[in-house]
Amino acid sequence: YMKRTNIHRALAFLVLGLIATAQVYAQYMPVVFDKKYGDNNKIEHVCPLVGDEVAMVGKEGQKFNLTWVDREGEVVFSMPLTGFASVNQLVELDDNRLLIVGQSAVVSKLKDKKDITLCGRLVIMNRSGNTVTNVYAGSQGSEIMKGALLRSGALLVAGSEPKASGRQGFIMKVDKDGRVLYQYRNVESGYCAHFEVLGNTTEYVCAVFSSAKDKEKAASVRLDDKGNPYY
Repeated sequence: YMKRTNIHRALAFLVLGLIATAQVYAQYMPVVFDKKYGDNNKIEHVCPLVGDEVAMVGKEGQKFNLTWVDREGEVVFSMPLTGFASVNQLVELDDNRLLIVGQSAVVSKLKDKKDITLCGRLVIMNRSGNTVTNVYAGSQGSEIMKGALLRSGALLVAGSEPKASGRQGFIMKVDKDGRVLYQYRNVESGYCAHFEVLGNTTEYVCAVFSSAKDKEKAASVRLDDKGNPYY
């Protein structure tokens, strides 16, 4: 009888242990969903966000769109990225914001871009779908491939622009209104799609320029906070 009681106690503890373990696993079980976002929507960029949320840039035909979904897969907002001809980067910023860069048609009412119809563009949006920053940058036909928000509030963008024969890489620092603070061009390269911001008290930028065609050259440069090569 004593042996049988001990066996029952052991089984009871085993069952309780399994229940406790199951509750722990259930608590951390990821949310799984299967949702549909558009009939002919080609997802080109996906960005994981804080709180297990996700932002996606899709393309339907020739038009781009931005969709923000929560951790259950429900749409927080979905909207067209009006004007964009290409989207090259989608990254998360602090305070529930997104940074988007690419190439875009230019709004005709912009006085400083009156002779430009297509150029690079950087947009920062919040979780409500409101545009916080909207900057057009570069010459006619330019395209932004990477952007970053600096601690000072200024923006750093890099990409490609036309020249007399072919294209060349550039990196540019602008303020939140799009005013150019400096611009560095590498005439022997084809484009610039990579850079890193260095320094704690003084800002330095290490940029890498790549070749896209024959006779173009790859290069790297380190720039000081005025856009001058620093060695």
